Amino acid sequence: MAIYRIAIIALLAFTLAGFQDDAQIEKWISELVHADPAQRAAAEKSLIKAGTKALPALKKAFEAKTAGLAERAKAVAAEIERLEFEKQHDAAQRPRRLEIVTLQLKDAPLSEALKVLGGQVDSTFHSTIDAKSKLTIDVKDVPLRKCLDQMEDLLKATIVSRNNWHRVSKEPPSRKKRAYVPGATFEFSLTPFKPDDQQVGYCLATEQTGTAATVFVDSIEALDSQKGAVKVERCGKCNPRFALLRTDKPGPFTVKFKGRLAWESPYDLPVTDVAKSQDFKVGTFAMKYEWPQVKWTSSEPVPQHLIGRAEFAAKLKKQFQTPGGTGAMGIGVVPPAPRASKMWCACANGPAPLPPTQPVMVSAGSYYEAAFRARKPDQFESLKIRFYKGIEETFEAEAVVTPE
Repeated sequence: MAIYRIAIIALLAFTLAGFQDDAQIEKWISELVHADPAQRAAAEKSLIKAGTKALPALKKAFEAKTAGLAERAKAVAAEIERLEFEKQHDAAQRPRRLEIVTLQLKDAPLSEALKVLGGQVDSTFHSTIDAKSKLTIDVKDVPLRKCLDQMEDLLKATIVSRNNWHRVSKEPPSRKKRAYVPGATFEFSLTPFKPDDQQVGYCLATEQTGTAATVFVDSIEALDSQKGAVKVERCGKCNPRFALLRTDKPGPFTVKFKGRLAWESPYDLPVTDVAKSQDFKVGTFAMKYEWPQVKWTSSEPVPQHLIGRAEFAAKLKKQFQTPGGTGAMGIGVVPPAPRASKMWCACANGPAPLPPTQPVMVSAGSYYEAAFRARKPDQFESLKIRFYKGIEETFEAEAVVTPE
């Protein structure tokens, strides 16, 4: 009986909360035509924050007789629907952009495994071993490199990854300790640090690969084999490539990275008339296209790495295409410095202080296509803007590393 009463009370509370939400939404809708502009803006912001649950009441207001209310209700509803579309679009883009894969095969040839993976990411896969080699694997929603490492062990082969291609070769697998997160793989090595032939700790070297546009390692923690905390020293310039574990313990050590990564969700924005200006909205950005440039401004300042970027994809009319060309337009790696002599990082003058953690905030971005200077708008058959919206998420990576 007591459980029944609790259930009834919970149901009543939930129902009452729903009525209160409905009443609050109705109040905000009525305030869309408030005499005070600040009150109108606050009501609009609150409705947009309420999201899809405000849509039924807003759509009823489309028929309102109050001057201006229907028009403003439609504008708010359109904004909610745009943001909901973007939410779903970004969720659909995330696995491909961060290379999160599923591979569930039983006694299947390698060629099938590579084909399945190729359909999930923007990379190509090649093999120098027999494509008929069989494997059984069952991984779901894991980072691509973690899946490839498991395939290496099953095939007793090596899979080399370089940017947007991966190659299976006959060499037996050999790799350092790795930690995997969506969009990034961290590979660790740990060597004694003896600047004057006397060990003061271990140099933790980290190599990072992956498709994330930006990766910030905000903290590095280490525990010894007895779960005791180890002092970690970091360099403001080398972070996270080099760090010092200051300890006389022999290891192994559990290394934990915590940080943030940014990835890019692409939006294709068709330009209806190349010669005319056109407005778009993506996320918090208001975008304006004016031949041959696009600019965007944010309603609120954003961290610099989330300001987004843009490019043009265009097709020339047939008479303006170069011979043998398709008419499509638009769309050097320097090795990192080695460790300095008698230093645990790559800085000749010793480790630098860590920079401030506060990001640089910006409010606008732009893109100008210099290649279009020799062209006129009427020479183009089609033009679209591809805008890459920056999205940030946090991560934690962990590995047990044994000194070499």
